[in-house]
Amino acid sequence: MRQTMIVVAIGAAIGFGLALAASRLIAGLLFGIPPSDSLAIRSALAVLMAVAFVAAYVPARRATQLDPTQALRYE
Repeated sequence: MRQTMIVVAIGAAIGFGLALAASRLIAGLLFGIPPSDSLAIRSALAVLMAVAFVAAYVPARRATQLDPTQALRYE
């Protein structure tokens, strides 16, 4: 879980910076919202983090309930 969330956090930080930079480039195409609408970016980031957490939690939870000797014997 920790490794997955570290990778997701690094990707989110890079993506947040790129989103802010890209919003400056396309400012002329945006109508009705400011170029750096931080609420929209933060909302998308929160959804991304929640989905990544669930995607990492489900297999991790399943792995903790498995007996290691049975898993090794299976392979």
